[in-house]
Amino acid sequence: EILPFSIKLRYLKQTGKALEYCHSKGILHLDVKPKNITLCPSNNMCKLCDFGSSISTYSAEKSRSNIKGTLKYSAPELLRGKTVTDKTDTYAFGITMWQVINQEVPYEKEDLHVVIYKVVTQNFRPDNHTLLSNTPADHIYKACWAADPTERPA
Repeated sequence: EILPFSIKLRYLKQTGKALEYCHSKGILHLDVKPKNITLCPSNNMCKLCDFGSSISTYSAEKSRSNIKGTLKYSAPELLRGKTVTDKTDTYAFGITMWQVINQEVPYEKEDLHVVIYKVVTQNFRPDNHTLLSNTPADHIYKACWAADPTERPA
């Protein structure tokens, strides 16, 4: 079922707030994607779920040599095995936002190994061919998937 744009934005805003809450408690989700957002239409709410890949920001394990998240949504620093931060989740949220708005899976027709290489080395991101180009939503998800984590919004 196709959700109206306003409902999509409501769910995305709630997901962003859930991530913000997790980060305020020292939790990095590290597998943000649409399948890990449960919709509850009866009360117009959504829930961020599946914390199986999450880590504490207080732990010593802030770099990941063993990636557990979903590669299509993984930030370049996670793919490189570098230090992860709340901005790593922000990147995945940007890819998720793109998918929800565009109603298409990122990199669906691409070879995953090529995608990973290009994301890490060439700042490769999903195609932006929607009617929403140059809108606030477009600018938000592009900011979220900036190559440099320090340039991503909180």
